[in-house]
Amino acid sequence: MTAGINWDGTFKSGITHAASWGSAVRQEISKVKNNAKETRKELAAMISESVDLETDAGKKNKNDILVYAKAKTPEQTIELYDKMSKSAQDYIDSCKGGEATWEGFVEYQKKMGSQLKVTGVESKLAAVGLNIFKAAAGMLVAAIAQFAIQKLIEGFDYLVHTEEKLAQKSKDAREQYKSTN
Repeated sequence: MTAGINWDGTFKSGITHAASWGSAVRQEISKVKNNAKETRKELAAMISESVDLETDAGKKNKNDILVYAKAKTPEQTIELYDKMSKSAQDYIDSCKGGEATWEGFVEYQKKMGSQLKVTGVESKLAAVGLNIFKAAAGMLVAAIAQFAIQKLIEGFDYLVHTEEKLAQKSKDAREQYKSTN
């Protein structure tokens, strides 16, 4: 113990907080991985459903694309485009003025599914998680530095007040000594 401050306890407390923070970060990373797996499954199911003619979504996408391809005026294409699903709109955008066909849409969706498997949502979410971890680690370092500086200032404050108290006690002792003689 130095200057009335339990430095050992202070540092142990900081280490304990850092350890519990690390555990929380590991739990969050685990959650991100699990959520990524679920998201990838959901996206794969949505892609499959968008081309399955047994589903309402598949039927709607096929009809929308066929009607869009037969549109005669720019106004019609804009109106039809606005009513399409997001996946059909993305396909139309990828055609870049070329002809939109049902077969092209099916191929486009298959490519999207393949890309999903190759790149994986997991890697994207892991990158986001890593960036969060980096930011949190930076905040932790700043918090520890701030804590250390605060304790250092408290130590100096304690020393300054101790000196003042000693000076006052010395003065009181001199006055008491003079009054007894």
